[in-house]
Amino acid sequence: FRAASDTWPGRTFDVVAQAAKHCSIQVLVGMGEVAGDSLYNSIACIGSNGELVSRYRKLHLFACEPGREDIYCLPGESLGYVDLGEIRCGLSICFDLRFPELYRRQAMDGATAFVNCAAWSKVRMLHWKSLAIARAIENQCYFIGVNRVGADEDFHMGGGSLVVGPSGEVLIEGGSEQGLFTAEIDLAEVAPVRRQIPVLECRRADIFGSLGQEPSDGS
Repeated sequence: FRAASDTWPGRTFDVVAQAAKHCSIQVLVGMGEVAGDSLYNSIACIGSNGELVSRYRKLHLFACEPGREDIYCLPGESLGYVDLGEIRCGLSICFDLRFPELYRRQAMDGATAFVNCAAWSKVRMLHWKSLAIARAIENQCYFIGVNRVGADEDFHMGGGSLVVGPSGEVLIEGGSEQGLFTAEIDLAEVAPVRRQIPVLECRRADIFGSLGQEPSDGS
């Protein structure tokens, strides 16, 4: 993992930043981040001017074989957001997808879309798609999931990048080969869904406000 990582700015970061500036677009890209002696699995948010807008360091490190990263990386300490025009995006990386409280917190902070950059295993693609749809439905947000294809030694990624609407409909879905996909996100679709089924308003913060604390013994 360290061999594929770099400082920000650095060789890999600079290539992406130059492309963003050349095309006058904003880019979200997952890459290993070297910060002093520390290593993070991160997302860089690069503006159309080629400058770093914000970063997100993965909160939940994968601790399973193969592909465990907790022995190499440090976890992040804060949530990640980036504003793309009028769209407030909550950021996450791969294994973060299994933690619904992350996405609920982002939705409560005003996110209307989630972006997840992943290297999700080919053998768990049912989980990838099911969880992506669930995160969109339960928070009534768009979900944009970008997953790697190919393999690193014996670890095979499944592709299946997708965009899910706030009602859970899959708007576009990639296959197992590298490709370029586009989808239109209409923020006007979010409010009617939330009015029809006011999940965020009906939540019981008085009961579940301590969700992030250590598990109780049930007593």
